Amino acid sequence: MPLIDAHTHLRTGKLSGTPPQVSAETTLQLLLDDMEQAQVSTSLVITWPEDMPVLAQEAARSPGRLYGLLWFDSRQPDRSLQELTVLANRFPSVLKGVKTVFPYLYQNPLQAEFFPLYTFCQERRLPIQFHFGGNPRMEEVCRPTLFLGLARAFPELPIVCLHAGAGWYQQMPELLATCPNVYLEVEGLQLHEAQLNLPPQVLPHLLQRSGSAKLMFGSDRIGREEKFFRRVQFVSNIPQPYRNDLCQRTATLVYGL
Repeated sequence: MPLIDAHTHLRTGKLSGTPPQVSAETTLQLLLDDMEQAQVSTSLVITWPEDMPVLAQEAARSPGRLYGLLWFDSRQPDRSLQELTVLANRFPSVLKGVKTVFPYLYQNPLQAEFFPLYTFCQERRLPIQFHFGGNPRMEEVCRPTLFLGLARAFPELPIVCLHAGAGWYQQMPELLATCPNVYLEVEGLQLHEAQLNLPPQVLPHLLQRSGSAKLMFGSDRIGREEKFFRRVQFVSNIPQPYRNDLCQRTATLVYGL
C-alpha cells in the first residue's frame, strides 16, 4: 500500500537566518534517496519560495511522488502572500498547501494580518499546516481554542495541526470532533518518544479517542536522521484500518492528491 509523508522539509534556517550549507538540488536528492530506502511513495515537502521551481522540476519527472507546501514567513505576511499567489498560479499541480510557524515567533494565529492568507487559501482550497509545541510561551499561542475560532471563521479552510497537538494532544480529539475542517498530523513516535526510546503513548491515545479518519502521518524529516526511518517503520506496521487512514487516505483527501 502507498505511504504518504505529509510533512517533510527541504531546507531549513529561514527563522534563524542561518545560510544553508547545501543546495536545494542536493537536499532534494537526499530526500529521494531516503524515500526509496524507507519505501515512502509520496512526500509533501515544505519548500522556500526560491526552491519551488527546483521541486516542481523534479516533481514533473516523477508525477505523484513530490508535492510542495510553501513556507509562509509570517514576519512579512503581505510579501509572503504575494509569493504564494504567484507560485500557486505558476505551479498549481505541485503546490498543495502552506506551512506556518506562528509559535516560534510568539504570534497569535488570529491576528488580523493573517486573515488575507486564510481567505486566499480557503478560496483555493489550500490546506494550512500549523506548528504545535515548544516552550510554555509557544504552547500558549497554539491553544486548541484558538483553532476552534479559526475553523469557525473559515469553515472551508482545511486546517492541519502538526505534531499531534504536542502538549495539547489530550484536547485534540474534542477539536477534531467539533470542527469538520480540522485534521491532525502525527509522527507515530513523538519527538520525546523517539529520542528517549519510549513506548508510544500519544498516537494510541488519539486512536482510542478519535479513531484514524482525521489523522495523517508526517515524519517531520529535516535531514538524514535515524528517527525518520523509525517513524516510517512504526506507522507501516500499524494494523488496518488505522494504517490506511494514517498513511494514505486522510492526506489524499485533504490535499487533493
